[in-house]
Amino acid sequence: MIFSGIVFLSLFIVLGLMLVITLISGLKKKMWNSEYEPEVSIIVPVYNGEDNIAACLEAIENADYPEDKKEVIVVDDGSTDRTAQVAESFGNVHVIRQEHRGKVDALNLGVSKAANNIVITIDSDVMIERDFIKNIVKPFSDKNVGAVSGAAKVANENSFLTAFQSIEYLYNSLLMDSFSNVFGTSFWFWGAVSSFRKDVLMKAGGFTKDSETEDFETMVRIKRLGYRTVSTRHAVGRTRVPGDLISLFRQRIRWWKGSLQTIIGHRDMFTPRYGIAMMLLVFMQFFWFVYSFLAIPLIIYQIFYWIPYNSATLLELSFYLFRWFNLIGPFYALYKIPEWGVSLTSIFGILSAVLTLFMITLSFKTFREGRGIRKWLGVFFYFPYTIIVNMMIIMGAVSYAFGGRRSFVK
Repeated sequence: MIFSGIVFLSLFIVLGLMLVITLISGLKKKMWNSEYEPEVSIIVPVYNGEDNIAACLEAIENADYPEDKKEVIVVDDGSTDRTAQVAESFGNVHVIRQEHRGKVDALNLGVSKAANNIVITIDSDVMIERDFIKNIVKPFSDKNVGAVSGAAKVANENSFLTAFQSIEYLYNSLLMDSFSNVFGTSFWFWGAVSSFRKDVLMKAGGFTKDSETEDFETMVRIKRLGYRTVSTRHAVGRTRVPGDLISLFRQRIRWWKGSLQTIIGHRDMFTPRYGIAMMLLVFMQFFWFVYSFLAIPLIIYQIFYWIPYNSATLLELSFYLFRWFNLIGPFYALYKIPEWGVSLTSIFGILSAVLTLFMITLSFKTFREGRGIRKWLGVFFYFPYTIIVNMMIIMGAVSYAFGGRRSFVK
């Protein structure tokens, strides 16, 4: 129980740090040139995306950005459905076909054909908001910015699993924007809604297969060249997320395995020479790896530890187990402090849940989300989803340990 208290104290400190950075970010003003409006090349890599490509291209077509400054390139990665035909039905879209070699090769082909130096990469299942383009290019008014990430929302919020992911995406997008605003550089990157200086991207070696998360890998390579990579919450794209647990596990295992590949492959960069931001990045990533390995057995231990004190009747036992997996638990424990007292072995886990709720609510307010009973039920039962995320992080680390840094096609 003492060890549990130490682990959850660490969690509370990290979450508290995130909150402080988010609050500081709210007090800072962004200095981008609002009049900056360069010519852009928008690259959409796609493989068998017949069902989504039309909505993606319609959103790009309807974006609030001058048509004469907007080039759209769709790279069809050897699709076997009608993806290319649907894309070609849009008159202002240039469609390039290649044999199926994966997203990385499709992106590099699109970049090589781009006529403009500012390139925007958008996944084929993403629908950008009308002001996305003009907001994602503003940071490039600073010559030291080499890449910009937008914010991601969930397009297919039609189940509790996708509602959990919607909460997570809003939370992470707020953190990305806040860290970027405070430290002047971004720690994480949404590859589905990102943009680059073409000349900087080419100097960095383009997109590579050295990592299963080519967006994170590319961001670190650009930082190595001395350029800033930033995030902005004002450039929003809605993406489709996995609708079943198997697909979600595959996605997140790849994400966490890829992040380890990048961090370990560029471990020489995580030193004071490259700034506190990069050191904080590696600390945060490894903290979540270590916490995930420790949290699940500790949570199971705590559940069983307190059962004898909460099992006088079957109803009491049922209510006890129910409290563990929703927001009633932490607030019930806080309510009972006058009777139970403060336990240093559990109070920081309870306060961590309160901090998480506050940050989620703040992300809803920031992105003007939070309508709908499904989303708030997702918040109410969010704790079990975090356990699932911890399991996926563990599996990503195990996959890295056994899979190494091999190349891949996806």
